[in-house]
Amino acid sequence: MLYKGILFIFLGVFLIIEERYDIKKLVKDRVFIIKKDFVYDSYYEIKLFLGILSIIVGIFSIINYIIY
Repeated sequence: MLYKGILFIFLGVFLIIEERYDIKKLVKDRVFIIKKDFVYDSYYEIKLFLGILSIIVGIFSIINYIIY
């Protein structure tokens, strides 16, 4: 459950970040560049809610692992 929780948290953060930013790799560094053609629409809202839900499920999964 711990691994699944961590995976869900990473998935949620990735869903939120990759919709708004471009991730470019320069030499050995990763750079986040804000997308210029970003549009706040219903598709973005759905991905945002899905990312938040994924983070919440990950947190509850980690709490479940700690308690049991």
